Amino acid sequence: MVSTASRRLKKSGFPNPSKEKYFEYHADLIKDARSYRYGQDSQLSDTGLLIDLQHYGAATGLIDFSEDFLIALWFACDNTNKTDGEVFFLNVQTNEFKPLDAQEEESKYSKSKKEELFTQEDQLYYLHTNFKSTARIFAQKGVFIFGYKKIDNIESIAIKESHKEAIRQELKQYFNIEEKNLFQDIYGFAQVNNTEHKYDIKIASDYFQEGYEEKNQEQKISLYQKAIEIDPNYYRAYYNIGTVYDELKEYQKAIDAYKEIIGIKPDYHFAHNNMGIDYNKLKEHQKAIDAYKEAIKIKPNHRAYYNMGIAYSKLKEYQKAIDAYKEAIRIKPDYHRACYSMGIAYSELKEYQKAIDAYKEAIRIKPDYHRACYNMGIAYSELKEYQKAIDAYKEAIRIKPDYHRAYSMGDAYNGLKEYQNAIDAYAKAIRNEPDLIAHSEKQNWRELETWVNNLPDSPTKQQNLSVLNQLKGN
Repeated sequence: MVSTASRRLKKSGFPNPSKEKYFEYHADLIKDARSYRYGQDSQLSDTGLLIDLQHYGAATGLIDFSEDFLIALWFACDNTNKTDGEVFFLNVQTNEFKPLDAQEEESKYSKSKKEELFTQEDQLYYLHTNFKSTARIFAQKGVFIFGYKKIDNIESIAIKESHKEAIRQELKQYFNIEEKNLFQDIYGFAQVNNTEHKYDIKIASDYFQEGYEEKNQEQKISLYQKAIEIDPNYYRAYYNIGTVYDELKEYQKAIDAYKEIIGIKPDYHFAHNNMGIDYNKLKEHQKAIDAYKEAIKIKPNHRAYYNMGIAYSKLKEYQKAIDAYKEAIRIKPDYHRACYSMGIAYSELKEYQKAIDAYKEAIRIKPDYHRACYNMGIAYSELKEYQKAIDAYKEAIRIKPDYHRAYSMGDAYNGLKEYQNAIDAYAKAIRNEPDLIAHSEKQNWRELETWVNNLPDSPTKQQNLSVLNQLKGN
C-alpha cells in the first residue's frame, strides 16, 4: 500500500523517490500551503495542516484509515468505478508504528521547530485525530499512517460490487452512517447537494428511520407506510406498524399488519407471536393458539408456550394449558409466571396439592410474589388446611400491605371456628374490596351467624352483625 504522494511523485518522474526527495516534497507542500495562509486561522500545526490537505484531496504521504470498521466499510462500498471494494485492516500496536497525539505533536513540532517535522525517516507514524482539524475527520473517526517505509502488515476483506448498494443502505438504516453525516463541513454539504445527487430522493429506510424517531403515533404509521410504498417487502415496517396499533389498542389492524409480514417472511416468528397476543385480547382464543403454534414451529420459545397456555385456560382447556406451561418452564426453568399460571390451572382442575407445589415454585423463584402466596392460601383452604392458608395470606399481606384481597383469610379462620378473627378479616376485606361481597353471598354463613347471635348484646355484637349482613348481601 502506497500513499498518494508516492503516486504523484511517480507521475512527476520520480518512480522510486529517495527519502530526501520524499521529505523535501512534504516540506515544499507545507511551505506552499502556508504561503496561502492555509491553517493560520485555526493555528494548525504542520501535521494538522497536512491532514487537512489530505482530506481535501492533496497528494500527501498520509494514508487514511478509520478506527470504526463500519465507517471503513461505507467507504469501501463507494461504487463510482463499478468495481469490487476492499476494507483494509492494520495492526498499529507494534513497534513498527510510533503513535503521535495532539499534545505530543504540538510540543515536538512547535512553530519554532517546523524544520524538524518527520525527521525520523525510517519511522512509520500512527497519527490520531485529536488534532485541531476539521469536523469531517472527527465524524469519520479518521486516523492516518505516515512514513517513507512501505506498509506491509496489512490484511483486507473484499466487497463485491453487487453488494455495495445494499450494504450502504443497511449502514444508513441501522447505524445512521451516510454521506451527509461523514462529511460535516460546507464542502461536504456542497458535495452531497451537487448535480450527482438527486434532489429529495428518499429510500425506504429513510422513512423507516423517521417513523422510528417520530413521537406521534399516527405520523409513525404514515411514515412506515411510505417506506412500504417504496419497498413493498419491507417487513420490519409492517412489524412496527403492528406494534403502534397494539399501543393504540387497535388489535385487528395490528393483526392485519402482522399478516402482511407473514406473507412476505413466513418464518418471522415475532409476527406469529404478536398476532397470537392480539387474538387473545380480542377473545379469539383458538386463533391465538393457532398463531402461537406457528411461532413455536418456527422457533420454540418460552413466551409463545406461556401465551398459548393462557389461551387454553381462557377456553377452559386446563390440561392443555398445563402442558403448555410445562414446556415454557422446560425452556426457561426460572419462569415464575408460568409456574404461577400452572398453579391456577391445577386449581381449576381441583388438583390443589399440585397447585400448591406450582405456587411454591413460583415463590422460590420470586420470593416477593404476593399473588402466588394469596392463591396458595386459597388452595390450602380447599384442602381444609386452614392454618397453612392463613400463613400464606399473611405472607401476601406482609409483602404487599395494601393487598386487601388477602383478607379473605376470613374463610380460613371460619374453617378453624375462630369466628371473631374471621369477622375482623372479612370486615377489612369488604371495606377495601367490595367485589368480595358477591363471592361471599354464595357461602353458607349458618355457623358464623349462630355464633354472632349467641354473643351477649354489646357494640361488638352489633358491629359483627353489620359485617355479617354485608357478607349475606343484605
